[in-house]
Amino acid sequence: MFGSTGILIALIVVTIVLAAVFLVRSSITVGATGKILAFVGLCVLPALCIGTGMSFQNQRSEQTRFCISCHKRHGKSLYLLNPKYIPAHHFQDHLVPPDKACYTCHTDYAIFGSLKDKVRGLWSFYMQYVSTSTKTNQIPGGYSNLLCLQCHAGTRDFEENLAHMPPLASLTTNRISCISSGCHDMVHNVSEVAHMKMWTGGVASTSLASGLSSPAPATAKPGATGGASKAPPGSSSATAARGKGIFDSHRCSGCHGTSGGGGSGPALTHISSQYPPDKLTVLLKAPTARMKAAGMVPLTLKAADMKALVSYVTSFGGTSATSAAASPAAGAPMNKLESKGELIFNANVCAMCHGTGGVAGTAAAPALAGTGRNFTPATLTTLLQHPTALMTRGGMPAVSLGGDDLKALVAYVIYISASKSNHP
Repeated sequence: MFGSTGILIALIVVTIVLAAVFLVRSSITVGATGKILAFVGLCVLPALCIGTGMSFQNQRSEQTRFCISCHKRHGKSLYLLNPKYIPAHHFQDHLVPPDKACYTCHTDYAIFGSLKDKVRGLWSFYMQYVSTSTKTNQIPGGYSNLLCLQCHAGTRDFEENLAHMPPLASLTTNRISCISSGCHDMVHNVSEVAHMKMWTGGVASTSLASGLSSPAPATAKPGATGGASKAPPGSSSATAARGKGIFDSHRCSGCHGTSGGGGSGPALTHISSQYPPDKLTVLLKAPTARMKAAGMVPLTLKAADMKALVSYVTSFGGTSATSAAASPAAGAPMNKLESKGELIFNANVCAMCHGTGGVAGTAAAPALAGTGRNFTPATLTTLLQHPTALMTRGGMPAVSLGGDDLKALVAYVIYISASKSNHP
């Protein structure tokens, strides 16, 4: 960058000197040589200065610190300690270059976009200095999915989860948005920055702090998990902290939600009642084919780390806010067949699309409330075995289960649909 600055300064100095010479001694331009020098000094060199200056500023504006020098709250949102916030997750885990994080995801914005984008960007820049700037920055026309697909398309995790996503053609043509379809709706949300915990680690946190009006908060709220723990290495609190660290470092919350509350993947709040620690350990080391199809990868951890992770996951007691809202009404306990159906529902990761307890998790998958009223058990069984074309386009696969298992699954779906539809 210093080299570009030096070249620009040298060009400006030479241009000014030549212009001054021609101004003082205009007679130089009488001869052919003088005319050539005048053309170079008054036309070529200024054009080079402008071109070099624009190149220098373009390189500078690609840097994250350049963007957050004005968009300060957007810059702080990169440090939110919550993996559901897409920019924070990508920035902190280096899924995008930290020093070019904004540029990587906004290459069609303002000076980097089309002529229309450039004019709009210049107008925003002008209004920033002559008028009162808006408190909320809106992307005209919405965010383009192509900016997501430029990195994700063709990757293993993306391809393996295509069956659980809206049709790819709908994503590439922006008929369905990646960040407003119920899949990824937690973006910058700058209005919440002041009230949330921040990540304070990493080299990027220090190197970019100069671009913010103040560094990201370095202290967490009282009682928050984090910081140096004085618990003995063998204590339960130390094991839980170690398990949480493994859970976070492997980005498990990216699918299963913070504290296992559920997200694009099923909630884990019921795991302890379904799987004993030894069976859960086996599943984590060797996921079923259905789990792999949903994006679950085998975990290769040391015995102590696996034990800590299993201990942490099985500690997710109770129900999440999502599952609480989606759970059947109190006073309607499941019978043995319905309980078996719930296990099958969770084992086949139906919650990946329909949500925990049958609440819609994606735009393509409907909630299951009222299904019992709309379909008889026989019709529902047929639909599960032979989905319609519309269901298939939405990502619904044909369910291939044995007679008893399929009967149990149908019973559970009817149970949660009836209970959910009567839920206040």
